[in-house]
Amino acid sequence: MKLAGRIAQHFQVELGVRCVFEAGALSVLAAEIDALLQASPPKDLQSGLADALAELQGMSAEDLQALL
Repeated sequence: MKLAGRIAQHFQVELGVRCVFEAGALSVLAAEIDALLQASPPKDLQSGLADALAELQGMSAEDLQALL
């Protein structure tokens, strides 16, 4: 139960205890976590990407070129 809770907290996904025990291998568990992340990215990631996009949109072409 602690492992499922830590995974949920760290990756911000809802992963049931049953999934942890049924996975049988770390690679299977990792694939399940990856699928959950693909289906619904964490909220802080979404807002971080939105903030970064807004910042890039506000930059001049010269500033963008300097970043490259």
